[in-house]
Amino acid sequence: MATTARTTTVTVVNGFFMMSPSLTSVTITAQPACGPRISNRDMADIGQIIASCPSELPVHRPPSAKAKHMDGTVYKVMSRTAFAEAKAKGRFEGSADDRRDGFIHLSSADQLEGTLAKHFARGKVLVVLAMDTTTLGERLCWEPSRGGDLFPQLYGPLPFEALIWEEPIELGTDGRHRLPARVLP
Repeated sequence: MATTARTTTVTVVNGFFMMSPSLTSVTITAQPACGPRISNRDMADIGQIIASCPSELPVHRPPSAKAKHMDGTVYKVMSRTAFAEAKAKGRFEGSADDRRDGFIHLSSADQLEGTLAKHFARGKVLVVLAMDTTTLGERLCWEPSRGGDLFPQLYGPLPFEALIWEEPIELGTDGRHRLPARVLP
């Protein structure tokens, strides 16, 4: 008797999960109707679905469905001048790039070095802000970007109520930025 492999596919569409019958493996996919947006709640739910799968079933995770993104802290890099101006207003409304793209670009701890190298290579007077994901709420979404990895993106102003801490980013003599020790993944 031939065995047919059947897969459970969990599809996230605007926060709603749809599952097909399951027997041999689980494939996690995200297909939002309004773009590739995955909220913090979706990521947590996907993690619970993966955790609830029988251990004998292989789970096929896209590179973006990694627990490392769910530590409760995201980071924003900006100039110290922009930070001082935003702090005086009580919120950051975004850089020119953020406003152009319609959301505030953020990074997880393991993405910061790549963000600095790609977008701030010549920045000498920078600060990194650590932001609490719970306080940012549903406006924080995880969306595919560089290399298909999920990046946190905030739809709306960055409120300083979510600020955990801020620290300057030093530029080493070799031209590379030095992240504060508490940021290192």
